[in-house]
Amino acid sequence: MLFKVKKGSSPVSPDTILSHKNEFSGTLKGDGNVRIDSLFDGEITIDGELFVGQDGKVNANIKAKKVSVFGEIRGNIEAIEGLIIHNSGKVYGDVKVGVLFVDEGAILEGKSEMLRS
Repeated sequence: MLFKVKKGSSPVSPDTILSHKNEFSGTLKGDGNVRIDSLFDGEITIDGELFVGQDGKVNANIKAKKVSVFGEIRGNIEAIEGLIIHNSGKVYGDVKVGVLFVDEGAILEGKSEMLRS
């Protein structure tokens, strides 16, 4: 399985949490895991995993090792190890991924390309 996730929970221990009580804009870069439960506008480049919770709404192009979506992402995603869009998740943009999983009820509107190792 790409990610072991209970519904609505984070598959990883995030190093950074952007909570639902805030809004963020700008460039987010780093090595750790990130959880977003807020509005984020900008660019995201991380070497870790990105988790977008049900309250998360991200308008950004994203590069990450893995991406897990319960909320909404508008922008292109490059996830070397994989992208999982859970049943409440919505992705509007092109995706380049090592592994792609789209749960029943999830939305993916965009082109998909599988990365080869």
